[in-house]
Amino acid sequence: MAESWRFELSIDELRAVCELVPELVLPSGYTASDLSPLPDDANEDTAIAAGHASLKERGLVGPQADGDPEGVAPALLFALSLHAVAERALRIFAWSPAEESRELISVNRGACAGLRRVQRRGALDPTARIVVTFMYLGELTKHLLELVADNSPGTNSPLTSTTIGLVDSRAVVEAVRAGNQEFLASLTSRSGDDQDVELMSGLTRQMDAGFHLELLDREARCLYMGDWFRGDDGWISMTVIPGQFPVSGESLAESGRMRLAKVSRSLIRADLLEMVAGLRRTRDVA
Repeated sequence: MAESWRFELSIDELRAVCELVPELVLPSGYTASDLSPLPDDANEDTAIAAGHASLKERGLVGPQADGDPEGVAPALLFALSLHAVAERALRIFAWSPAEESRELISVNRGACAGLRRVQRRGALDPTARIVVTFMYLGELTKHLLELVADNSPGTNSPLTSTTIGLVDSRAVVEAVRAGNQEFLASLTSRSGDDQDVELMSGLTRQMDAGFHLELLDREARCLYMGDWFRGDDGWISMTVIPGQFPVSGESLAESGRMRLAKVSRSLIRADLLEMVAGLRRTRDVA
């Protein structure tokens, strides 16, 4: 068996797969309609037919072994089907100057299936594509690093860190994504610590790339959350530190903290490796 599989589909091709395999259940938010609703003047049957023809041309749809109705390539269908039996899930949002992507990676024991939508940044993109992947845990870190822009500037100042309250931290994340420089500047001015000021000042600069990751259990409880932003002085990471256990939304709001740190890309890789190592330890959870 191959170590990993990767298929790139158009939205119409994904629609056609779902039409051919009506029993296939994709995760909420990742059906073709969720990912790219049809315009009001578009015909769904026409879109599905176009997707079906394209899949046939690419060899991803063909006769089944018994010569009966046409079937979807087994490897593609297997990768899509794994989402229905996930024990853990990773939710990812990443952006660069040119593109943004949302991905769900379902993990069941040692197997991982990814469903990623990639489009031009900041626009409803008719050329958006779906990336369907299958891999084992040993390939997961490499897969995640694809979304961490690798043309990063060198860090021109020492790697430093600080912590801030979780409520403030989420506001910071949203402010960075929205480009709310006034909020970030006011948060910086309220801190009397030089290190805090330096790190917060980094967030007030233009951020041209970012990466958000959540690890969820079967009941959709968050087990890990991290954000990384790239500015002109390198990467800054933001990770949640629970204030008390057991972890709950209330306890996080009351005592949760966010660790803010200036990091290198190799340290991001180390964070991801640690998270994947935790998945390895729980791979036999039923």
